[in-house]
Amino acid sequence: MATSNRHHEFGVVIHAVGAEKFDFSAKTKLEITEILRELSFVTPAELSKILLNIKVQGNKKRNSEERYFSVIKDIKGQLELGFKNNKPHYQVWIKMNSLIVKGALLKALSQAIYGESKSSAISVQILSEDSEDFQKYCTKHDNADLCDEYSHVVLTKAAMEFELYMQKNPEAKKYWILRMGINVG
Repeated sequence: MATSNRHHEFGVVIHAVGAEKFDFSAKTKLEITEILRELSFVTPAELSKILLNIKVQGNKKRNSEERYFSVIKDIKGQLELGFKNNKPHYQVWIKMNSLIVKGALLKALSQAIYGESKSSAISVQILSEDSEDFQKYCTKHDNADLCDEYSHVVLTKAAMEFELYMQKNPEAKKYWILRMGINVG
């Protein structure tokens, strides 16, 4: 297999399965949040955990049946609402630590998020070496700003790692809140 089929950077869009049954255009943020709960759409915190832990199968190791795996090296994205239809979705730029094929990333994401081999609710686009425009697009100021568990919408590797650390270390969360209160006050 030629390396031209393998890439480091991808654009990913993740929709809620079943969202096509709803007209989001006139819905309030609270109504959209309730629909996402009803559809069991992955929250930003859940998606962060998935992306931090995902391993995408790569090439076979030389003279072996074992395979290499690639992990996310960097990420930028957010939960946003469609400009015309107000439909919630994640728009994400992903950079992998080693070259992989698009289909392997789609398969890994589909399995991790929806438990199926190829979800039609996820689309993966190969990006060129110069992907700054797509990174900017994924972090534009049009985030969804929904309610409760869907309110935290920005996805970056540093923010995801920080959130995961805070979840695993409740005492650190208390210290962080106290420190923020002192810095703000």
